[in-house]
Amino acid sequence: MKKILCFVISVCLVLGLSITVFASPSRVNDTGDFLSDAEENKLSESLQTIYDTYGIDVVILLEDTYVKNIPSYTENYYLNGGYGENGVLFYLSTYERDWHIRCFGSCMETVTDNDMENFFSEMQPYLSEDDFYMAMETFVSECDDHFYTVNYELTAFDIVIFICIFELVVICIAFLVALIVVFAEKRKMKTAVLQSNANDY
Repeated sequence: MKKILCFVISVCLVLGLSITVFASPSRVNDTGDFLSDAEENKLSESLQTIYDTYGIDVVILLEDTYVKNIPSYTENYYLNGGYGENGVLFYLSTYERDWHIRCFGSCMETVTDNDMENFFSEMQPYLSEDDFYMAMETFVSECDDHFYTVNYELTAFDIVIFICIFELVVICIAFLVALIVVFAEKRKMKTAVLQSNANDY
């Protein structure tokens, strides 16, 4: 009986550890309790969609505590949180009304300082009214739009390249058509036929 009990406990421990290892880390961390459970779920679903679409972890961290070195704190939080190589973390502390956006991996190149300022400027009206959910929803939406632009929209350079290739294809097609017409007309000009009887001349 003791052996069976030990076996059952061991299996439960293994299963518990497996669940802990394979469970995805939460992308919405509201330690300040600014959001309702329903709001957290909605944001988490949107962030999961961003990850599924672009392979980028967007993480939200809301707190009401004092942090001495926010850049170092947010970096350690993301790197030790089990998140992906490429990501963006938004940190907000209501203790001193301070905010910070930290980028990781490819996002360090695709998300510029100007982009971060634009993100926050869109969120600021809601934060001024302590409407934290709409502020976070705006941040998520801005990230989604930005990553869509980076991944799918044509840049000015892409458009120039596309036009050059298109014009080259058109020129090649026109040249081939002209070549076919010339050869066809040339064949029509060969109307003389060799005669076997000199009287025909």
